[in-house]
Order: sequence, then structure tokens, then C-alpha cells
Amino acid sequence: MAGHSAKAANTIDYFVSGTDLHLSAGYSPNSSLGTNNAPGVDVVLSNSNSNTNLTVGPAGDGQNNDKFGTLDDLYTGVTITIAAGQPLLTLYNGAPDSTGTNIVESNNSVSGAAPQDLLYVESGAGLVLQAPLAFGAGGNLDISGTAALTDGFANVVAGATITKTGAGTLTISVGTVSMAGTLVAGAGSLVLNSGNNNFNLNGISNTDMIDVSTGATLSGTGGINLQSSGTLGIAGSATFGGVITASGSTVFNVTGSALLSGNLVASGNNTTYLLTKTGTGTMTIASANEGLSYTGPVAVNSGTLALSGSSYFASAASVTINNGGTLSLLDGNGNRGLYGDPADLLVGVPTIINAGGLLEVDNSEHAKLGALTLAGGTLALSSAGANGTGSFILLGTVTAGGVAATSTMSATGMVLSETNGTIFNVSSGATNGIDLDVTGSFIPGFSNTNLIKEGNGVMRLTNTNSYTASTVVQAGTLIVSGSLTGTGGASATGGTLEVDGLLNTAISAAITNAGLEGSGKIGGASLTSGTLSPGLNSSLSTTGVLTSTGSVSLDSNSKFAVRLGLAISGTDSDELTLTGGTVSLGNSSLQLTLGNLGNASVGTIYDIINGGSNPVVGQFSQGGTILAGGYTFDIDYNTNAAGAAGLGDYVTLDLAAVPEPQTWAMMAAGAGLLMLMHRGRRRACRSTV
Repeated sequence: MAGHSAKAANTIDYFVSGTDLHLSAGYSPNSSLGTNNAPGVDVVLSNSNSNTNLTVGPAGDGQNNDKFGTLDDLYTGVTITIAAGQPLLTLYNGAPDSTGTNIVESNNSVSGAAPQDLLYVESGAGLVLQAPLAFGAGGNLDISGTAALTDGFANVVAGATITKTGAGTLTISVGTVSMAGTLVAGAGSLVLNSGNNNFNLNGISNTDMIDVSTGATLSGTGGINLQSSGTLGIAGSATFGGVITASGSTVFNVTGSALLSGNLVASGNNTTYLLTKTGTGTMTIASANEGLSYTGPVAVNSGTLALSGSSYFASAASVTINNGGTLSLLDGNGNRGLYGDPADLLVGVPTIINAGGLLEVDNSEHAKLGALTLAGGTLALSSAGANGTGSFILLGTVTAGGVAATSTMSATGMVLSETNGTIFNVSSGATNGIDLDVTGSFIPGFSNTNLIKEGNGVMRLTNTNSYTASTVVQAGTLIVSGSLTGTGGASATGGTLEVDGLLNTAISAAITNAGLEGSGKIGGASLTSGTLSPGLNSSLSTTGVLTSTGSVSLDSNSKFAVRLGLAISGTDSDELTLTGGTVSLGNSSLQLTLGNLGNASVGTIYDIINGGSNPVVGQFSQGGTILAGGYTFDIDYNTNAAGAAGLGDYVTLDLAAVPEPQTWAMMAAGAGLLMLMHRGRRRACRSTV
């Protein structure tokens, strides 16, 4: 050992059997031990046949100013117990090695009884202990200077708390820490460097296995083996590079900050051990491993869990983000994130984002997601913009809704990549009527598949979407209040496609056994057993206009539905306006919903179709007259806007007769009920003729 030379003339050897040796800080050896008290004296205890206590007196006890340097570094009341029949403790006095560190070494253990400081190292002093440190019932390691335990702990009593106090640094290395209690970094720095060994920690009910207090730091590269369920509490700062292996459910309660650069492992690849992030602080995993090995479920209940570099959950049973929790995907190589790079195609890890939860990706990344459930949660970018290949690569079905809160996808640059089409299965239940609000955008990417809307809920696209695959509505409602500018087709085979923004004007929507409505712009439409409701906007209570740049056709099993008289005047109406192409009515059925027609007079003209520059082809199945709610309307084809026949390409309704006076009250009540039902949402409330 450095500084441990052969015995010099000032070395004193003695034997102690069954007695205590008491040395005050200023002790001057008597004649039986020698008279030389100069710095550099070695005190060697050896060959004991029974336990021996070495009690170190307080500094400045008034005897004199000469001190044994090593003894000055230990606190009053410390008991160092040496096992009988073992080679005993060696105390190096002064600074025998080149670093000026005082050394305590033995093949034995050192123990003390709580509550007390087991070791005390003053500021500017150092201590190295090369024997396992046995704590009995626990106690404090008060380190204001530096201390190193090179052979770890031994014989720690279950339930003991070992607390590192003082502003200095305590390093534990080489050996194995085995304790069924709490290891506390109460102040200063605690460093765990165990090489290939592990710190074996067993949890105690309602206690932390590791506790890092505010202002304290935990660091190191040693492995931590969590041998039972328990909590790691980090109120200060932790920077740890070792492998953490969980043999039970583990809670990381981080109210400060934590940076883990090692791997996370569930013992035996267990799929039931729950890894939970709690606390308002940020825990960052920046592992060099290509994917974390953790196989159990992961939950983020509060604060932020950040994955950086090559870190992603490759094998987790599931990832759940709850109210107040954030999972943040940071600065990898442009290919990293939650489920690996594009070559991995890891789609088997389901992700659930509950109301108040957030999954975000840095704008330099694109993160691949498998099966995604949004139960009121949010998918977002952590900063503005998105890289050119997409923010989130959606490789699985997106399930959303079914709760009172609206689910939100606000990330721009998302890519639809599920084989055979990316399914959005949206259930109803949101208080505001929008179950999934996509305020971000879908773009073309290295993989580009159809957007398929399923489920009875409402999904809304509010931004510019440039993906080039098709848009298919199979159930529920898809609202396009932003734009679909890609070249893919648009169709509905069930449910409703509502266009309040822009549907690519180069394509014609194919509607079969479904509805097309809205107050935006389309490129044309073909309806087979469908319902066209121009002007109907779910967010507005007024009539409106649907504009088409291409031809619109209806077959004989389709319906053309408009609302009349929603304004107080009772003279307004929904309208289909063409700027190109032709309207073909195909003997479809005209449906009317009536509003405040009591304020309209006979002769009021309602424009319901503006054919642009081309005459309307065909008629409605009702021919030239329709009755609705006691009102009679003449249907005039190819009139001008004022209803003059043969002078234009409009279809108008001319109010020809109003109900008898005794029916006014009944009609007003019925009209009010119709409006109330429509505002409560949905389409089945229209009057039908």
C-alpha cells in the first residue's frame, strides 16, 4: 500500500486483549507505549483474542496541541469493532501516501451503534477504509473532507438507515453493498463505483432504498441491484452510469434531477415489474445501449422522464403517461426515440397517454410509435418545427376518445406508416364534442399509408396535411377544418366526412352509404346512397355554403339535405356552389330542416344550389313541389338567383304556402326542438320529406 513502509524506529507495536484503548486527540504516549509523538508514528493493533474498542477523543480537549492526524479525522463516540481472532486494524497517522490521505485498513469490519456518526472526516482531511464497514443499526457517515470505502458494507441490520452527511465526498467502490434499508445521500457527494459488483438493496415498507436529499449529489458507475420493490428518492441531483436491475416494482421519485447513462433491466426479463416515475423533477436516461432492456410496464405519473441518445424502450410491456407526467424524447441521431430507429420496426410496445399526460419529441428527432392510445392525452413537439422525415412515425393503430377530455395530436410532421393503412379508432365521449383534435399535421415520409377513420367519435384535422395517401372514413365523423393538400383520394363508406376547410380540389370525394357536409371547399363528389349536406358545420349554428371546384353527382338512393331559415329573418338557407363542373341530381331525395320560417313570407326565395356556369342536370325525386312542416315550396330548376325560371343554373325553393294559423304554435315548438337537437349534435334530427 502506498506509504506503508517497513516499521521505523518510531513504530510502536502492542497487543490488546479484552480491553479498551482510549486516545484523546492530544494524547501523549506513556513510557509503556514509547515517548515519540511526532507526525508519522504508526499505531498498529494486532493479534487480538477478543473484541477491542478504540475510542477517539474530541479535538481540542485541552491536553495539548499534538494530534494523531488520522484520529483527528474521526468523531467522538465512534466505536470500531474488530472481530476476535482476525488481523486487526491499522491506523496510519499523518499522511503516509502521496495524496495526503489518512488510511484505515483491515480485513475486518467496522461497526457502530446508532444513533451516532460512524465515521467523521474533517474538511481538508481524507480517510480510506479497506475493510467492509458493518453498520449494525445504521448511522451517519459525516464526511466534510474525503473518504473512500474500498470494500463496501457488511452485516447491515435490516431496516437500518445509512446516511452520508457533510459537504465532502464519500466514494464506495470495489466491494458489494448489501443492505435491507435505506442508503441516504444527505449532503455533499456520494459516489458508487463497484466495478463488476452490485449494490444489493432490499426495500423496506414505506421507505426509500436510496434517498438523495436536496443539495446532495449521487454519482458513480457501479451496478445497483434492487432486490425487492421500493423507491429511489432523488430530491437533489443524481448522475449515475451503472446498470440498474429491478427485482420488483420500482419508483423513481425525482423532485430534483437525475441522469442515468447505464441500462435498466428487469431481473429475469420479468414483464410485471412496474417502473414508475413520480415527483416534479426530470429524470433523463441517456444510455449508450441500443435500446433499454427493461421488460416490465413503465408509468410516468408526474414530472418528466426524458430519453436521450440511443435510449428507447425496446422491450417494455407498455408505457403509460398519466396526468401531470411527461415523456420527452430528446437529441438522438435523428432516428432514435421511444421505439428505435427505422430499421428496427419495433411496433409491439403499446403506449397510453391519459388525460393530462404528454408525450413529446424534440424537433430534431423522429420517434416511432406502435399501438398508441390517447385517452385525453397529448402528442406534441417539445419545440417548434419538425425535421424533414417526420416527428412521430405512426406504425400502429391510434385509439382515442371515450373520455370527457379531448385527446390532442399537436406535433407537426407526423407520418402515417401502419401497414394497410393507419387506423384512427375514435370513440365518442368528449365534453366539447371533439374526441381527437389533430392540431399538428401529417406529411409524406419514407412510408406513407392511408388515414382510416373508425369508431363513433369525432376526429378533427385543423392544420395543413400534405400526406399523399388516401383518406377513408368508415365510421363516426372526420372534420377537415384545415386542409388536405395531398394527391390521395378521399372517401367515406360510413359515418360522415365534414369539410369546413379545404379538400384537395384536384380530387373528387367518393361517398357511399355515408355523409358529406361542411362549409369549406371540395374538388367534387360522387354520392351513392349517401347524404350531401352543404353548409352544415358542426361548430356553427348558422346556414353556410359548400363550394366545389368539380362536378357533384347523386344517385337515386342519395339525399340532398339543407336547412332553411336559421336566421331570425327566416330567409337564409344552406347552399351548394360550383365553380366548375356540373351538378347531377339523379332523382335523389331533397331533405329540409326548417328554422324560423314563421318570419318569412310567401314568395321568399331560397337558393340551395348554384351551378356556376353550367345548368343543373336532372331533378329531385319530389319533382317540382315539396311539403315540409306544413309549408309548401316550389322547386325551381335552372333559375337565376331570384328564382326566375330558365334564366340561370340555380336550384331554388319558392315559399308558396304557409301553415294555417292554428298550426303555428305546434310548428314553432317543433322547429325549436329540431334546432336544439341539431346543436346537441347530430345529423339524425333533420326533418325528412
